[in-house]
Amino acid sequence: QISQLVKVGVEPYGLALSSDATTLYVAISGEDKLVALDADTLTPIGSFNTLARPRSVTVNPPGDVYISHQFASVLLLDTASIGAPVTKTPLALVS
Repeated sequence: QISQLVKVGVEPYGLALSSDATTLYVAISGEDKLVALDADTLTPIGSFNTLARPRSVTVNPPGDVYISHQFASVLLLDTASIGAPVTKTPLALVS
């Protein structure tokens, strides 16, 4: 049974919960962005532009957000300021 449906954008793909369990990050593959939701209410609290076609999202214990993309790139996102990308650092990916 579905308890709540939240529309966040075109092609939501991957998601991750922040280390402190207050923010849910959702990769919006069809819009090249990451949406941050309040984990309790599921209301949007910010969004970040990403590289093309974000797929998977993970958050490490210090709170760094990593996003993988369809075209072999990984992005480290500084979320110090919810609502705007502070830094977007592409990381090398070895194939």
